[in-house]
Amino acid sequence: MFTLFNTLVYLLLLAVGLVLLGAVIYKSVAEGGDAAEHATAYTLAVAGSLLLVYGWMLATFLPGLAVRVRRLHDIGLSGKWLLGYYALYWVCFYWMSTSYMQFAEDGALEGLSGQQSAAAIWIVVRPMLLALALLSAAGIAAQQPV
Repeated sequence: MFTLFNTLVYLLLLAVGLVLLGAVIYKSVAEGGDAAEHATAYTLAVAGSLLLVYGWMLATFLPGLAVRVRRLHDIGLSGKWLLGYYALYWVCFYWMSTSYMQFAEDGALEGLSGQQSAAAIWIVVRPMLLALALLSAAGIAAQQPV
């Protein structure tokens, strides 16, 4: 129930952020101004929605951790299994972000079409998704009775 409620709140916060950003974009288009004139409003809208989401993430991290440890204990595993999951997650996240920054610093993304830059970003993101899928498969396999 905790995960369902948490997911619904995340979706609600995402919707609020998108509505807020949409309102700012609508206002700038209605006024007929240049996008650069409304850069502060765009920045505040994005920062506000990110603040809501990250604030919620921070507020629910420890209760979520407690739920995950409890569920691991329900299937007879130690909560220490989460250490490996979080360690691999942060290694993959660090690798993905440094790879993306390397793309950006080298100018590899400049001058590419939208489809080409999406493909370049997919090359960076794909290994992290694979690692998370493997972690999920290992977790599902650990839940199967022997």
